Amino acid sequence: ATRHALLGEFILAGEKTEAAWYLAQRMGDQSMIGMYYVFNFQLALIRGTAPDLPTEVDEIFSAAPDTPLVGINIPLIHALCGQCDEARATFEQFRMLPAQLPIGPRWAPIVSQIAMVATLLRDSECPELCYRTLLPIAQYYDGDGSGAVFSHGANARQLGDLALTAGEPDLALGHFADAIAMNARIGAAPSVALSRLGWAQSMMAGASPNVARASDQVQRAAAEFRRLDMPGPLVRALELQNRLDVSRGVLTAREREVMHLVSAGRSNREVAATLFVSERTVESHVRNILAKLGLRNRTELAAIAGKKPGA
Repeated sequence: ATRHALLGEFILAGEKTEAAWYLAQRMGDQSMIGMYYVFNFQLALIRGTAPDLPTEVDEIFSAAPDTPLVGINIPLIHALCGQCDEARATFEQFRMLPAQLPIGPRWAPIVSQIAMVATLLRDSECPELCYRTLLPIAQYYDGDGSGAVFSHGANARQLGDLALTAGEPDLALGHFADAIAMNARIGAAPSVALSRLGWAQSMMAGASPNVARASDQVQRAAAEFRRLDMPGPLVRALELQNRLDVSRGVLTAREREVMHLVSAGRSNREVAATLFVSERTVESHVRNILAKLGLRNRTELAAIAGKKPGA
């Protein structure tokens, strides 16, 4: 299951982890049952979807060993479910742990998990601390068998995420470039695409923005997110691509007006009435906008603004 997920074969990953869960149930192996849920949380994280929580999730974690590697899943679950207040409250005990945790068999996955939550929450201090802590292992891959049940590919991608979150986009650029090469080398397609998106975000946030280069990377990332079925990262990629296209003047002033109204959930008839044009004219504008932005339908256009499309 871990290998399939690393390669972006998410359906096969789901089938294998279900098979592992079935074996764990037959054996009465509570540790492996817990690993099944942790695997699914990580799968939801990389695909950008809300995790499918079992009704007995609280019982599962209360029965598990009281260790940081287990406990960090609680704020992770809250963050993935969009429960930011709960996530921050349960994350507080872990924020400074990377500076105190002795290096041992489970050191890498614990710090990595803390870093993931810190990045999701845009924490003010923890990303920089995790960055300094994980920097010595930037040249390696994660999922090293020391307590990890999932592999996100090259550690360089997480270093890039942490540097970008900590306000160091120029540092992040180098890490994302390394991550693209390292992940491509082992066929880790999801991590290659995520690294491309991170590279584009860092390029535009850095000292020397390059819209053309960033646009190329984000377009390639978006194509992979569609192919692999990674809806969360796809929305982020489309949002960035939209900003890049608008900054380059790809859309006309009228097309930007139409895009804004359509993304706000207006129907073609409502847009036509607002702009005092015919519905056929609006339809033409929508087709042009979709073509210029590389989108397939109104749903994707609406996703850029995080809103539902109109009828």
